[in-house]
Order: sequence, then structure tokens, then C-alpha cells
Amino acid sequence: MQRLLHLTPAIDALIYGGRVNATSLNENQKRVLSEIEALLAPMAKAQKLLEGDTYPTLSSVPFLIWKLWDILKARAGIEDHQEISASTQHVAQKMYLNFVEHRYGDRLTVFHTDYVLRRQQQYVSLHKVVIVAAFLDPRFKNLHPFVPEVDRLKVYSYVLSLMLSQAQHKTTDMPGENLNEEDKGQTTPQSIPHQSECTQNDVYDLFTEVLHNLPFLRSHNI
Repeated sequence: MQRLLHLTPAIDALIYGGRVNATSLNENQKRVLSEIEALLAPMAKAQKLLEGDTYPTLSSVPFLIWKLWDILKARAGIEDHQEISASTQHVAQKMYLNFVEHRYGDRLTVFHTDYVLRRQQQYVSLHKVVIVAAFLDPRFKNLHPFVPEVDRLKVYSYVLSLMLSQAQHKTTDMPGENLNEEDKGQTTPQSIPHQSECTQNDVYDLFTEVLHNLPFLRSHNI
């Protein structure tokens, strides 16, 4: 589409010069093409960002999807056709409905404990692991504005449960099981500090405090 718009003057010159037997695009058609290009430009940019191989991309997916949803919603809801043509708005509405009904929902709920698969193993909404990846990325750690506030508490609780589960798993490791034979002969299990239990308690205390102080943290943009 970009190439067509770029080459339009040259194509018009060939048509008007009689070298090509075709009908030139009228001004309204050119306007629609230009508007459609602008409508699709954010999708192209998002795709380009997700093609990167020198930086993490999974964690940026929730934000990019929210941004695309916001753009489509705005374009689909425009009532003044002096701003965009009716044809462009129709395309935007179709894309927005497909986005909401068949892909990522209405954005009122983003974090789903269970997920739904459609035909061809297509996710309806984002997998919760993708939301967790965004939470663990310093660029998106506050989850605003792409995760509703009610869902943020679910994300924090889910990450806490993962950390507690990992800490609990470590407490089941037998003390000294990774020592070599020489070390086992010199060290008794009673002399080995059980750091896993300490780690589990520390993790629980830390995140309990964080969850308790969420209103304060949000009010200070922390």
C-alpha cells in the first residue's frame, strides 16, 4: 500500500500519457488508501518490534495489544466523517469487532487463570505467562494501563504463589545431597544451615508486605 501511494504520481503520468490503458484513482479513493495505511501502520510497527532478536519481546506483547485495541476502538467510534471516511471507519469497525470477539476480549478482564483455545489452537485472550513476563520486565512492571486494576492483584498473587511454590520445593531438598564424597565425610547434616526455609519465609514476608501496601505504592507510582 505504501508503494502504491508512493508510485501514484508516476502511475497517473503513464495513464494520462496514454501509455497504460487504465483508469486513475480518484481523490476519494486516494484518501481512503492513505487512511487505511495510517490505520494499519501501528500493526506494522508492533510486528516490527516483536521481530527483534537482541532484546526481550514477550513482555511487550500485553502493552502492544492494549495499544492496538485502543487505536482500533478510537477509529471505530469516530462519528465525524470529516476526520476519516466512512469506508475507513467500516474497516476499523470490522477489525475492532474481530479483535474483541475472536481474539483478546473487551479488555475488562486480561488475566485469566484458565484459557480458552479456538480452532487451530488459537488463544482467546493472552496466556497468563505473558502477563507475568510483562510484570517481571522493569519497563512494564506497574502493568498500567494495559492490565485493569482488579487484574493486577491477581497477577501479584499468582507470582507470589509461584515464588512460594519454588521456595517450598527447595525446602524438600535433602541437606548435603549435592556434596561430593569428600565433603560428606567431613560435614554432618546438622552443621549445614537450612537456607531454603529462611528464603521461603523472607519471600513470603516481603510479598505479603508488598500486597498490603499496594494502595500506597500505586498512589506514589512505585
